Amino acid sequence: MFDKSSLPVPATLLGALILYFAASAIAGQVIATRTIDKSAWHVTCADGIKAAARPPSVPKTITPQRRCTSTIGIFHRDLARLCLKFGDPDFNEQARRLEREARARKKALADQRVARAAASAGTRCRCAANVYKAEQMIPLAIYAGSARQISLPPVEDLEDGLRQALATPRCQALGDLS
Repeated sequence: MFDKSSLPVPATLLGALILYFAASAIAGQVIATRTIDKSAWHVTCADGIKAAARPPSVPKTITPQRRCTSTIGIFHRDLARLCLKFGDPDFNEQARRLEREARARKKALADQRVARAAASAGTRCRCAANVYKAEQMIPLAIYAGSARQISLPPVEDLEDGLRQALATPRCQALGDLS
């Protein structure tokens, strides 16, 4: 059996220290939760995820209109009249129609991606907060145990820590599943 009298410090002091460290760890988690809620992390995180999912804007039309009068008719007046006789067809009409259809499909896919990102944003932001609290447990416990007098860099730069936690594979996977 373990003999308490062989310890270099009294057993009650050791017990009190263990209890103090446990209370500091719990208080650090509570302080982190309240600080994250107060910083409005969940709102800014969700907005950032939705903004990142939006595709960049594309030009309206890439394929220009190629009318008969502007391509063949420029060489001679009679050729221009001949083009007008046949209704001045657009030589690029088929390509422009395919481009419009492709742009519509691309927009539908982008809208689906934004909707998926918006649906998973809350889960990913909560994941980032939980990962941050788990990874920074010791600095948060020191912060709480010192009555907020000792503030280590991970605690001071909360936003950066949360952004790094959001980028972890664990939280990224939550966005890929939905």
